[in-house]
Amino acid sequence: MKADVLPEPQLEFAGGGRHVDPRFGVVAYGPADLEAPGAPRQINVGIVGTQAHIDALEQWLTSLREPIAGMKQRQPGLWPDFPGFRQSSSYCAEIVMDDRTQRPIRSRDIERLKTISPTKRINAAVKLYLEELETLVQDTNVDVVICHIPEELDEATPRRAGAKPKLDVIDSQTADEERPPAFHDLLKARAMPLRVPLQLVRARAYTRGAPNRPSMKGQKADERQDDATIAWNFLTALYYKAGGTPWRLVRESTDLTACFVGIAFFRIGDGNDTASSIAQVFNQRGDGVIVRGGPARKSNEDHQLHLSEKGAYAALKDAVKAYYAEHKTRPARVVVHKVTPFDDNERAGMLAAADDLDIALCELVWVTSSGVRLYRRGYHPPWRGTLLETARDSAVLYTRGTVEWYEGYPGMYVPRPVALRAAFAERGIREIADEVLALSKMNWNSTRFDGREPVTLRTARRVANIIKHLPEDAHLEPTYAYYM
Repeated sequence: MKADVLPEPQLEFAGGGRHVDPRFGVVAYGPADLEAPGAPRQINVGIVGTQAHIDALEQWLTSLREPIAGMKQRQPGLWPDFPGFRQSSSYCAEIVMDDRTQRPIRSRDIERLKTISPTKRINAAVKLYLEELETLVQDTNVDVVICHIPEELDEATPRRAGAKPKLDVIDSQTADEERPPAFHDLLKARAMPLRVPLQLVRARAYTRGAPNRPSMKGQKADERQDDATIAWNFLTALYYKAGGTPWRLVRESTDLTACFVGIAFFRIGDGNDTASSIAQVFNQRGDGVIVRGGPARKSNEDHQLHLSEKGAYAALKDAVKAYYAEHKTRPARVVVHKVTPFDDNERAGMLAAADDLDIALCELVWVTSSGVRLYRRGYHPPWRGTLLETARDSAVLYTRGTVEWYEGYPGMYVPRPVALRAAFAERGIREIADEVLALSKMNWNSTRFDGREPVTLRTARRVANIIKHLPEDAHLEPTYAYYM
């Protein structure tokens, strides 16, 4: 066994500028697509909620045009200032709001949700919002719609024992283990035919902190996220959903064009072993395409979900086909990350597809939780990037941990490493781990680089939680902006 610490991967921004931190990179160089003709310069925003929350959201969004000071602490890398969101600032974009793009929901209709059983409350709330969304999208031209999440839905949200605190900006997660409420998934599924990305947010994100923001009744103090961090996360996600590219992976001129595929599963119905797969396809720029996969079955041997050989062949072939349709070229290298181990049928099917598609390099990697724990001297968790090579084709990697740039550990809980197990690979496990570490930073829901999973699996899981609410023949938006 061999232990080492991988260097923190850099990200690329406008003009080829590089930095390890997304926020500092955007401030120093601008977003990666700054010079692209299709980069968003004006983001037309719609708002759905009660009139009180629409007014508060409009006031908050207006205030975000100006800079917000970060927390005055000894860790400037962890708590940077927010530069403001306007065309003369870092993102070179501005939010455009109009009374015509605001659809109020009657307060008494929201109050009435309290009288409905928790099991029916979420469906009733989704119906309320969907009616207003349909009218909004039909009558106006918006890029993104912001929806306030009613506090009345909190009781209807299933939560396991010991669950972490609720998030302020639902579409900007701070930890991969925190799941948004079912309202998030169901609303995005039902709104899919409208073909407009949604951004969900809680009231306490935009009604606290600065003195010019109104205080909402029943709001509790919560200092988990400061105002600058909330602004960074919210507006980065908004920029991406409007078609922007905040940052991308560094690609050297000698690197082969790569396609990253994440495969996750979701169950069909309750109480059975039938499931379906979903593939999330990324290139090095972070452009994602969703591909609905085939059926999966639980194995009697390892009790895990697997594709058949034919299904695995089709999954990889469809992923590369979607990649070609999006980028007009085939990748020279394909890397598949999967939430369950690769069995012999999956391995054979995917490698056969790679051969038939003339893919030069194909790698199959199982990414899962590890029971191994490593320790450092002192009180801090292991460094992010700590790698323990347990064999030529397997390793334990800390994608979360103490970060030198942050001068400490940014998390709230003891970090858990991931295990990497290559079912087939041309490169060594260290190179695979280095790539997984870089892919953990491709998360436009959070501007801190402490995501636990690579973007391939994080997004595949998120997509699976949404499309499980859709019938098999339903329209499926191909871009990730509709699911995050």
